[in-house]
Amino acid sequence: MHRPTLLFAISVGSVFVACSPPASACTGITIKPKDGSVIFARTLEYAVDIRSEVIVVPRGRDHVGSTPGGRPGRHWRTRYASVGMNACGRPVFVDGLNERGLHVGVFYFPGYARYQAITAADEFRAVAPHELAGLLLGTCADVGEAVEAGRSGLLIRPGDGRQLYEALSALVGDDQRRQQMSRVGHTLARRKFDAEHNGRALLALTVEVTATHRRAGRAA
Repeated sequence: MHRPTLLFAISVGSVFVACSPPASACTGITIKPKDGSVIFARTLEYAVDIRSEVIVVPRGRDHVGSTPGGRPGRHWRTRYASVGMNACGRPVFVDGLNERGLHVGVFYFPGYARYQAITAADEFRAVAPHELAGLLLGTCADVGEAVEAGRSGLLIRPGDGRQLYEALSALVGDDQRRQQMSRVGHTLARRKFDAEHNGRALLALTVEVTATHRRAGRAA
């Protein structure tokens, strides 16, 4: 069974500030062998080596999102293990695949990506653009858990060049649609990752850390 491809237009300038010269964009490639498998590939259209390395993130790893003001953002714990490539020595995914088969690629589309403003009330559920791939790979089993097709993102079938062209044309040529999708995605995130959700996650983490320290103290 083929999984649809999740189409993202994610600007990752904050990841590559120290190591990337001006570039036009990145190119995604999908190869479908006769055995029915799907191979994902991509170009990195930079004139320098971005020093990509293989990174592995296990299940149960805790993360805290970044915010413009430097305060803690959204907390999440990985439900699925992931493997992929990073850039510039950073512990973030440029491309990755989780144990359920979900693939996420971070593309560089300068001039097209837009982000909503982060208010003080939103900071506790915020993540930086370069952290989004890790969040999706660690918490989503498939694209249906990551995006609502046509509302917060666009889905294309692997290997369907025409559908990919139409999706990209729709995003590039319609600024209002991009902004609307951004607003819908923001609303979905607020609903899914509200204060109660984060409060429960932080409480569970506090209980676990306390129990670990107590066990270590008894062992000593």
